[in-house]
Amino acid sequence: MKVNKFNEEINTVNFSDLENWDIKKDRVYTGTKNLNLDIGQKVFNLLEEYGLLAEVGPGNFLTRQNSVLASEKQFREYRVHLSKIKPFNEYLDDEGIDDFDKLSKKEKIRIQKEYESRKIYGDTNLEFSVFLPSDIKSYDITNSALYDASNYLLVLSDCIPELFKGIEDNVLIDNTKGFKCFLNKKDLKITNDNIEDVPAINYRIYKDSKFFGELINEWDGNETALINDWLNLIK
Repeated sequence: MKVNKFNEEINTVNFSDLENWDIKKDRVYTGTKNLNLDIGQKVFNLLEEYGLLAEVGPGNFLTRQNSVLASEKQFREYRVHLSKIKPFNEYLDDEGIDDFDKLSKKEKIRIQKEYESRKIYGDTNLEFSVFLPSDIKSYDITNSALYDASNYLLVLSDCIPELFKGIEDNVLIDNTKGFKCFLNKKDLKITNDNIEDVPAINYRIYKDSKFFGELINEWDGNETALINDWLNLIK
């Protein structure tokens, strides 16, 4: 059953409520990216199909940890947070609505609006950073963030797919080939002048594996299907 949406505004967190709201507003971010907002919207819809609502706001989690990659430093950091949402059919069951299709148009609209306002039912620790140009319109941030996340997911899939199991502790030692692939895909150059970046990059990849570990804990086996479906949107 196809359900029409009635809240067309993109969901975002309240910036003033963020714990890490201390970004310097006078900093200039000169980086540019080609962002496919249509794919970003498809990712948003896919996450909803898996019971996850993506909310995006400014952040500096990786900035504070000195884990921003050199190729990301000309972009503004945003945090993507995933909350659990209740599927519409499950909501109907909980409300004792047996045959939605037979209701009047007015009743359908009323029920769907109520669902949109009450569909979030649980929080998670699923959160990650993306890096975006500073000139993105506020109404495009969510789709931009999810497209950027998709490209990063593709890099991990091409180079270190073991991360999706949430068990990579030291990619530099255990998967040197994957580490080199990651450096190349992210356009990271290691020389004698920045050799100290190597452990920082390795730690960043380790933190990525922790996200997928949380995804496994939350989704109990269904995370593989989600990742595969996500990758299929961008391959």
